Amino acid sequence: MKKSGFSELMRQSEETLCFIFTLMLAAIYPFFLSHGYMKAGTDKGVLYIYISGAFCLFGIALFILYFLGKIKERGLAAGFAKPSVSDIFMFLYLIVINVSFFFSFNKKVAIIGEGGWYQGYVTSVFLVLSYFLISRFMRRAGAITAIFCIVSGIEFLLGSLNRMGIYPIPYEGAESGFISTLGNINWFCGFWSVFFALAAGLFFRAEGTIQKILLGILLAIGSIAGALQGSDSALVVFTAIILVAFYKSVDENMESRMRSMILACVILGPMALTYLFFKVFSISLDYESFTISLLLYSPVPAVLFVVAAAVAILVYALGEEGSTVLFKILKTVSIVVIGAVFCFYLLILLVRTGNPEAFSFVPYDSPFLLDYEWGNSRGYTWVAGIKAYFDGGLIQKLVGWGPDSLAYAVYRSGSSVADFVINKFGDARLTNAHNEWITVLVNYGFLGLVTFMGAQISKAKELLKGDNGLSFACGMALVSYMAHNFFSFAQPVNIPYIFILMGLGTWALQSKNAETVDF
Repeated sequence: MKKSGFSELMRQSEETLCFIFTLMLAAIYPFFLSHGYMKAGTDKGVLYIYISGAFCLFGIALFILYFLGKIKERGLAAGFAKPSVSDIFMFLYLIVINVSFFFSFNKKVAIIGEGGWYQGYVTSVFLVLSYFLISRFMRRAGAITAIFCIVSGIEFLLGSLNRMGIYPIPYEGAESGFISTLGNINWFCGFWSVFFALAAGLFFRAEGTIQKILLGILLAIGSIAGALQGSDSALVVFTAIILVAFYKSVDENMESRMRSMILACVILGPMALTYLFFKVFSISLDYESFTISLLLYSPVPAVLFVVAAAVAILVYALGEEGSTVLFKILKTVSIVVIGAVFCFYLLILLVRTGNPEAFSFVPYDSPFLLDYEWGNSRGYTWVAGIKAYFDGGLIQKLVGWGPDSLAYAVYRSGSSVADFVINKFGDARLTNAHNEWITVLVNYGFLGLVTFMGAQISKAKELLKGDNGLSFACGMALVSYMAHNFFSFAQPVNIPYIFILMGLGTWALQSKNAETVDF
């Protein structure tokens, strides 16, 4: 082989490695359970460490060889892609992870993480490295995206059947709190929030008729799965997806505006039909929640479906110029309405804090009463996380207590919050704040939170600006993930995928790849 071809060989080898890694995470990882649901968290957490560890080890070695080969062939002037704002934030986050681990008090736990999900130092480092490698080296992104869609469709279907008490695959420990092959409800919803949004983004940008039909079917299955799974976080995901598509279409063309409304119809339609089906046949589920009641046992989705369909018809009737004016008006109205609803909600919470009997027309339960039980006990977990953060000294405030060390910060000797948590949760161990940003604040401190948020928010802006279908879909998935995890947490079946999709979307943004990654 010619000397000038060495770096190209290393690049192709790196691309193949990235493809194999993403293929394993897409096709094998979601289904892996060694003992049914009894060890679901351990199984997936440990498997990710093994797969990503091997990937990062060989990936770094190949990158070094590629880098040296390129320098040797082209000299020090060899061109490398200029890092984006999100790349810089991501690199700084990697530095904070290492510094935080260095200063952690319980390195035995910090290095691997709490048992049952293993979100410690090695996992965090592998997540960031997987982003950098995939964002620079990838191949056959369309095939990987198709596999993601197929696998997520299977998971959505299994989750829906499980919620109705049907278990095609009889897993050990199966009960209403565990669905699909992903684990408990929170884990399923975390996975769903990523891939349902990915499918929505792909549908919004899809060109071919077959693609639109297949993605529409996936969205219909995912819509039912999201409504059935029971977590109130699903409401946030549905809202985020529809709003992102709507606001994106305002400054585009008539076709884009039609697509945003059709997307809303495809999401809302299956829920409206399910409501009618449940009403006619008196179907009952093995789980109850506010989300299930609102989306499947009330006419709300049907009403919203009619509104979206009417707007779509109006867009078609008004044409390009008319729909532009209409959507600008709707954008302003939506911002005012959302702001007004949010302010009214805050008013209810604040008034009821002093007078629980006020606003008697509003349901007297967790979402409308600001106390420790707010948000299904998130009042407890958020306060516990914030108190644990302020318990630390200057080092802990800057770089945190250490990777996956929230539990250590809460339960350690001298903690001001241990009794508060134990009195509420008893023997159940609090390992996260049920708000990813608060959890990151405790684990990685102020610097970790700034770099983590900076990486994700700047990456979302970069991806959503692109016209490429895959990059936009990855941006949609990232927005959905952030919205969902504001009330939830990172775990082995959502955060590995969001780092992969951030890398995949970044790779797709490169102009030389634009024509090869549309799905």
